[in-house]
Amino acid sequence: PFTIRDIEKLYQTLQQLNESMIRRIKNSTMSESSVNAIIILMAYSSIIPLMIDKEMRKLRLLFVDL
Repeated sequence: PFTIRDIEKLYQTLQQLNESMIRRIKNSTMSESSVNAIIILMAYSSIIPLMIDKEMRKLRLLFVDL
């Protein structure tokens, strides 16, 4: 089964990929817009795991035995 931790690992991998893309773009072009686009994508990919974790903590409360 696919777990939330698996999703977090995927986003960590995406973060590493984005960092590599930024380095490659910086080395191959002078276009700041290309670098900025990757940085924005990177920001989103780093925020999503935090949001998932926060929402999962809220959901856990619904399943706690009272």
